[in-house]
Order: sequence, then C-alpha cells, then structure tokens
Amino acid sequence: MFLKLKVLASIAVFAFSLSGSGCFFKKFGSSEKYNVLGIVTHEKGAYSPVEVGSLRLSSEEVIDRKNFSGTKTTFLWGLFSYTDY
Repeated sequence: MFLKLKVLASIAVFAFSLSGSGCFFKKFGSSEKYNVLGIVTHEKGAYSPVEVGSLRLSSEEVIDRKNFSGTKTTFLWGLFSYTDY
C-alpha cells in the first residue's frame, strides 16, 4: 500500500513539474503554434516548407479542397506531417 502511494505521489510531482515548467504545452504569441512535448505540433497559417525527412500528407490528397487554411501539423518530432496548403 505504501509503495503504491509513493509511486502515485512521484507521478503527480513529475506531471506537475512538466506542466509548471511550460514544456508540456506551449502557445507561442500570435503565430498560434501549439507544441505538446514535441510529439504533436500544430501551427496555423504556417505555409512553411515541410522538413526533408518527413512523411507528408496534404489535405488535397485526402479530399478536394478549394480554400486552404495553411495549417501544418507534425507528429513525433516531425516524422509525419499533415499540411493544409
């Protein structure tokens, strides 16, 4: 019982330190860029080139679009990219 309580307390302290330090979820100014530990990054109005080693999926490949928002979402530190431009 004491071991479970100790493990739960350690997890709670670790989660609080991540969220308190700001590296868990960040919103950067007016660029509307969100970053969750680098696992998921979402940027509105990016229109920036996709990284060289990234596997890219564009919204026009999925459905026929006429108005693009310019958002770019990357997963797993840029390994997979989804763009809407």
